[in-house]
Amino acid sequence: GSIDKFIGDTVMAEFGTPEHHPMHARAALRAALKLKRHAQTFAERYKKHYTQPGLPAFRIGVGVHTGEAIVGSIGTRRRSEFTVIGDVVNVAARVEGLTKDLGVTVLATRECIAAAGTGVVADDKGTHAVKGRSKLVHVFALQSLEDYL
Repeated sequence: GSIDKFIGDTVMAEFGTPEHHPMHARAALRAALKLKRHAQTFAERYKKHYTQPGLPAFRIGVGVHTGEAIVGSIGTRRRSEFTVIGDVVNVAARVEGLTKDLGVTVLATRECIAAAGTGVVADDKGTHAVKGRSKLVHVFALQSLEDYL
């Protein structure tokens, strides 16, 4: 995968670009699990070292989706950037937003779970309406992958 951009406190990354990779969804889920593990370690240290009353707990949310996108350099001659755009990007962002509502760290869509192949362990969190989309999005809380420890 590669980091596309930073948007405030959000990181947008994509897998399988610019070259197609047949296991892009599995790679994205593996990266999400690594982020989850590192965030848990950091949260424990944060809680131990920053004990001031009223400080919020450290947490992250990761939304993972897969699908077709427009990929390439977008912009003008003066200002151009390599990026991805399309519904797939918007859905991933909305799924990340659902992590807060559902109280989970990593949510992946049904499409992503299916594209990742066998050995995905995830809890079904049902279908949800997301902004900008009339079709409901079915999400799963990612727990583990059989080839990721």
